[in-house]
Amino acid sequence: MASTYSPLKIELITTGEQSATWGSTTNVNLGTAIEEAIVGSADVTFAGANVTLTLSDTNGSQTARNLRLRLTGITSGARNLIVPAIEKFYIVLNECADAVTIKNATGTGVAIPPTMSALVYNDGVNIVSAGVYSTSVVTPTLAATDALFLNALPVTSGGTGVTTSTGTGAGVHAVSPTLTTPALGTPSSAVLTNATGLPLTTGVTGTLPVANGGTGVTTSTGTGNAVLTNSPTLVTPALGTPSALVGTNITGTAAGLSIGGNAATATSATNATNATNATNATLAATATNALACSGNAATATSASDAIGNGQTWQDVLSSRTAGTTYTNSTGRSIMVSIMAIGTVYIYVIEVVAARSGIGNAYSNLSVFVPSGNTYSCTNGGQLNWAELR
Repeated sequence: MASTYSPLKIELITTGEQSATWGSTTNVNLGTAIEEAIVGSADVTFAGANVTLTLSDTNGSQTARNLRLRLTGITSGARNLIVPAIEKFYIVLNECADAVTIKNATGTGVAIPPTMSALVYNDGVNIVSAGVYSTSVVTPTLAATDALFLNALPVTSGGTGVTTSTGTGAGVHAVSPTLTTPALGTPSSAVLTNATGLPLTTGVTGTLPVANGGTGVTTSTGTGNAVLTNSPTLVTPALGTPSALVGTNITGTAAGLSIGGNAATATSATNATNATNATNATLAATATNALACSGNAATATSASDAIGNGQTWQDVLSSRTAGTTYTNSTGRSIMVSIMAIGTVYIYVIEVVAARSGIGNAYSNLSVFVPSGNTYSCTNGGQLNWAELR
């Protein structure tokens, strides 16, 4: 009867068989088959594809029977090493550039990273980790500094619980770690009480309220400095229509300024008894003493320039002669009042400003003479010549 073979392909001689030759068979069983299974080492070469190892019915040397398998060659990506589905230990050294998973044709296996050695056990269905893999050892006994767990060491055992990492440098602990240029992504929460170097132009979203030193708005008008409440200096502002405005200290010209209402009752035109309005008072600060003013007070720059303010009536008859031209050089407008008999003409800049011609009746004429204007009277029968100046 022919011999049979064990799962490790050790030849089992049938009783009474191999007379005179059984010794040779036994020597091969002991010196080759059993020795390979206990201490043997063989190379497995990859060529860009998975590799399958098999065992045939012979006690001669077979790669799949060896305890240690050294993986070499070109993997071109992660590969599988498929071994026979028998109960057996393997020590696998992966010298390839990619991870290699040792497994049966079915069932699960163990992935061995590049440059690592691993002790695994084949239970006939699955291949499982015997506990550790290392870069330097090929026996189950590993130095503590060399050992790495095939599965992630959990946090409760002093590990991280994960098998991947990001960045470089030292490990990070929860309390007061110092991170160097981390990319934080979008944290679900963050307290920036002690944060520094935050760029306000690109690092802040939303509108900073006034209570936090912002403006509370996201638009602006004009250019220049921000405007604060107390004593700001505005440069050519367009004020629109203010709801309230106090012009006590306003200076300069206001060519387009219109004052509504009647100057007779206006608080700034208290004594302007004959003014119907102050629409054209382009340079006047007020019209307090603008007696009989009804036109353009273009030469008045303040209330002190108004007719009658600081002026008195003066009798100038002795210094005036009919037909003689006089010039108002007082620097202010004056009023000239003349009483005469017969036809009377009063000229201001050679323009008839007043006229009366009722025979030998008495006439009383009054005219305004602006500053710098000339004036004269044509009648020599003046009875009175007075000037408000």
